[in-house]
Amino acid sequence: MSTFALSPAATVAAPVPGTTSAQPVIPYRTTAPVSTGGFVAALAITALVLAALVGCVAYARRRGWLLGVDAGKRTGPGTDIEVRATRRVSMTTTAYIVAYREHEYLVVESGRGYVTTVSPLNAPRVGQGKTP
Repeated sequence: MSTFALSPAATVAAPVPGTTSAQPVIPYRTTAPVSTGGFVAALAITALVLAALVGCVAYARRRGWLLGVDAGKRTGPGTDIEVRATRRVSMTTTAYIVAYREHEYLVVESGRGYVTTVSPLNAPRVGQGKTP
């Protein structure tokens, strides 16, 4: 049988229960990482930058520089598309007459919007008004 012996360095490194350690304690931070004044200054600068950005966007919008950006703008009475008439044909079918510029279209929607048919109403007919 062999005997196992510990070296003197191993006995020094192992902590002994009931005794204090000779190594220093981990130093934890006791002060705040950001002072209150620095935090308030950062919030004030952020608010000023956001206010300047909103002001610039409002100025550009007033000047008309953002006309192409208003993709979600609602259509008003001055637009080219106009719904002239609506008629419910059955429980799931509705017919609309829609005018776009000089043309009128018949739009038939059925099956809860799954099937839609668009037909021009005032398209010139073949042979109408023309002589060969």
